[in-house]
Order: sequence, then C-alpha cells, then structure tokens
Amino acid sequence: MGIVNINTQSEDIFEQQSFEPIPAGVYLFSLGNLPGSAVEAKKTFAVQTSSKGTPIVPVQLRCEANADGSETKYKGRLVFDNCALSHEVGQKKLVHMALAFGAISKEEIAAAGGVDLERFSPMLRAKVEIGVKMEKPFNEPDGEAEPKNVVKRYLFE
Repeated sequence: MGIVNINTQSEDIFEQQSFEPIPAGVYLFSLGNLPGSAVEAKKTFAVQTSSKGTPIVPVQLRCEANADGSETKYKGRLVFDNCALSHEVGQKKLVHMALAFGAISKEEIAAAGGVDLERFSPMLRAKVEIGVKMEKPFNEPDGEAEPKNVVKRYLFE
C-alpha cells in the first residue's frame, strides 16, 4: 500500500480534535447539506419527513468565520438545525434563514407564497446567532446531559 505523506512539522497534527461546542455568539455560516454535497440523502437540505411523520427541512450549518469576517478556529465546525414546517415557528425560522442567506427577498417570498429551497447556494453566507444548551445524547436517554450548539436566530436586515 505504501506511506501516505503527511506534514508532521506541526504539533497540531498529533492533537485530538475537540468536540466542545462553539462558544455562544454570532458567526458567519454556509449551508453544508445542499443537494449534491456529500451528506446522507435523508439529511439533504430539502423537505423531508420527520420520524413523527411531519414535514421538516434539516439544516446543516458550516462555520466559515467570525461575524466580522475574520478567521475563527471553529471554521468547518457544524451546527445542526431543523425547520419543522407543520408549526408556525418552523415556517418563520425557514423564512428568516432565507432572508439571512439572501437567497430570496421578502417580496419574492410573499409573491410565491413560500420559500424556494433551490435558491440557496453553497456560496451564500449568513450571520447566525448560536447558543449552547445541555442535552442528553439522542441515543442514550439515561446518559448525562452534554453541551450542544443550538441556533438562536438567523440575522437579517
């Protein structure tokens, strides 16, 4: 098979990657699960059916920079969100996300009567305020609560 060349000059190469949540604050994010990207089909940015049988749009946000555009050590880290379309709160979240990413204007949403998911692009960036909450692991209901990132709001003008 052979040796794969790796730059071993940096000590960082030997450090474990942290899975601590990104500190609460505002960051620039891109969408990491648009159709055609390397994610599971059931998590693609499209209307899906939740485990409860209701329509949702799963959102995978990829941290790109601090809110002011400067570099962040959290670049590439993922934060997950869902827009539950059977609830007004989830519909509002999807509208706010579309406006924050600049994918579609308020007037276009009103005229179309909804949000066209095909208008989102991997090149778009949005300011997103994230927080940290304590949550038990999904597959371990008796496990200890762990800190997890959550989307507080999508910021738009």
